[in-house]
Amino acid sequence: MTGQVRMHLGAGHESAVKERLEAYGWTVQAWGQGLITEEIRAAMYAKYPPVLWRWIPDLIAVRGRVVVLIDPKSSERLDTPNFSIEQSALIAHQIMANLGLLIVYVFADFTCNSVQHLQIAYQSLNEPGRVKTGGSGTPYVLVRKADQRPFDEIFGPPVGRNGH
Repeated sequence: MTGQVRMHLGAGHESAVKERLEAYGWTVQAWGQGLITEEIRAAMYAKYPPVLWRWIPDLIAVRGRVVVLIDPKSSERLDTPNFSIEQSALIAHQIMANLGLLIVYVFADFTCNSVQHLQIAYQSLNEPGRVKTGGSGTPYVLVRKADQRPFDEIFGPPVGRNGH
């Protein structure tokens, strides 16, 4: 899948996540690298070691006094037992979570999990000289779909159900 196709798929999922959260009574807005200029984004990508803030989640949502950063994770294939997450993004999110931020991944099937509760099933190796044939070509982790939580469990019921 080309980078442009991944970005289109990701933008569609991000929009769907935003709509669902709003239906659940959350106030949602764009967050992260989508708010910075191309020049700054390019500099953050080019720096080595990478600037961890490059992986700020894409959305911020609040309901009452609860604040959640959300990183929608789209997938072209839903017929596999796992979801993949870029390893650098996960590391950055684990560090950000230590700052007291709740960070939640919302996957393509609308199951989700917080960074703090994610269970890694497989971690790729960044082997020098290895030819990457799929995806973005970056090291990744796999998390089992069966280990993810229902959307309602993390974000509560939709507005209009159970007194909301």
